[in-house]
This record gives sequence, structure tokens and C-alpha cells, in this order.
Amino acid sequence: MKYTQTDLTLAVNHLAFDMFYFRLYAERYPQYQSNGEHRACDQAMIYALLLHRWTENAPSMNYYAARFNDVLVLIQRFAAALPGEVGQYFAARMNFWDEQYDHL
Repeated sequence: MKYTQTDLTLAVNHLAFDMFYFRLYAERYPQYQSNGEHRACDQAMIYALLLHRWTENAPSMNYYAARFNDVLVLIQRFAAALPGEVGQYFAARMNFWDEQYDHL
């Protein structure tokens, strides 16, 4: 199977969105994990990270949080490995999402 530049650009657009939100929640998780007032925030993280797919015996958020740094490193490696224009587009999309949360 061969992918066109358009295919890769579309895929990178969606990946940038998902990776941005993973990074955002992973960075903010420590602020919320010990505060019982933020149950909605925990739930938002679970849905954003697609952790709601477990049907039984779901691990706690601590199980996932222990792996956040590993995933963040993989995101950086992924971004660095993207070639030319696709890599530039990915960086631009990540920057776009960063700018949306500048006020936070």
C-alpha cells in the first residue's frame, strides 16, 4: 500500500490533535490526581486518552500515569521522524493547538 502526500497530511492532522491532547492531559494530571474536586477532569482525561475501552477490571489512572513520560518521548520521536513537509505540517498543527491553550 502506498500513501500519497495528501493521505499523510490528513493522518498527521488527526495525530497532532490526539497527541496534543495526550500531552496536555499528561502534563496536567499531577495537578488533579490528588484533588477529589476534579472528578470531571479525571473523566475527561480517561475519555481523551481512550482509556474507557476497558470493559472490566480497568486499571487505575496511576497505572497509566506511570507510562505518560514514555508516551511523551514516543510522541517526540514520532515528530522528529516525520519527513519534510509532513513533519512541518505536524509541527504547525501542534503549534496551532498549543496556541489555543496559551491562556491556561
